[in-house]
Amino acid sequence: MASTTTINLTLAAAGRYALAFSFDGYFPRVFSHVSERFGTPHNGLALIYALTIAALLFNPPLMTLGAVLNFGLLFMVTLVVCGAVRVLRRHPEVFAQSTVTVRPRLLVGASIAAVAFNVVYMAVLAVALKWTFLVFVAAILIGLALYYSRKRGLWR
Repeated sequence: MASTTTINLTLAAAGRYALAFSFDGYFPRVFSHVSERFGTPHNGLALIYALTIAALLFNPPLMTLGAVLNFGLLFMVTLVVCGAVRVLRRHPEVFAQSTVTVRPRLLVGASIAAVAFNVVYMAVLAVALKWTFLVFVAAILIGLALYYSRKRGLWR
């Protein structure tokens, strides 16, 4: 049951990431289409589905797939938690308009604790993943290079 819900969440979230990357200009515009009937980014979901099938065709051990999935989820959650603190500091008006009221000290404290726990768990998974972790790091570095080259106006 846990695997099913995790896979469902990953596919749903990843389709939206493809949509956001398309809006930001990192993916082709075809991924910015959202189904009027279902409200889902079908092209982004199809991309993630194809990548998932390709990964399964390599037939890695199930433990490796689980570790990669967990590492990716921990990484994404850590970025979101860091973003919550950034919103608090850089955009206090957005934080003030939030429908959920949280004391700023509680938000910062909980965010620091969450980042600390996530970093420990990611380190454990990195050791377990060995070379697969290096592929993940390479993908992150390529993404950062694309982001900063675009931010600095090196390409549009």
